[in-house]
Amino acid sequence: MQDRLGHTAFGLIAACSALAVVVATVADLGLTQFTVQRLAAEPGFSDSQFPTLLPMRGLLTLLALLALLGVGWGLGYRGSQLYLLAAVGAGLLLTQYGQFLRAPVQARQHFNTDAVLSVLEKLLALGLVVGLLLGGQLGLSSYVGARLAAAAFTAVLFMGLLRRLFGRLPHRWPAGGQRGSCCAAACHLLLSPCSTASMSASIWCCWKDFPRRAKPATMPALTAGSMPL
Repeated sequence: MQDRLGHTAFGLIAACSALAVVVATVADLGLTQFTVQRLAAEPGFSDSQFPTLLPMRGLLTLLALLALLGVGWGLGYRGSQLYLLAAVGAGLLLTQYGQFLRAPVQARQHFNTDAVLSVLEKLLALGLVVGLLLGGQLGLSSYVGARLAAAAFTAVLFMGLLRRLFGRLPHRWPAGGQRGSCCAAACHLLLSPCSTASMSASIWCCWKDFPRRAKPATMPALTAGSMPL
């Protein structure tokens, strides 16, 4: 790829990818690991709270993309470079969101299915790039577009797979909890030892207790026999 695109173009992609990795890592806040642990330990978590994590994780993805563009603007990215940064960052953030959508599969220890899903995006991206290469259409924009298309298709596929295996996956805003619980969770986050688990748990407590108007929604509990793969 470096020989085909040239050192300058490939170096720009590498720089955008490095910056996007930093922002994407911060954006996850440990929620993927937290969700896997809670789904594995508490089957009722899938019906009561997992639907509220879906919009939260999507919102974090959008905010991370906006933050990435802001950081890129501050670093001097302009014009086509900024569009390239947006495309690279969107692809990486969608990949990370796909990993979050695999949480129910990992929690129920369906490792064979998870192994196939973990390499699906890479195989799809590889196939698209090879097709562009053989067709003589490989360039900077087509290469980045192929990676973005593979990430987007995989994320949509993961969502469809979860809907097929577990039924409807409602995106539900949190209903809100007792007053002061969000502040207490924030204080716990500041005073507790710095760890991914404590940070993600505290942030989730803030989110689920944030005053919202809940919409009635149900989701079947994830039981050990609910995934026939």
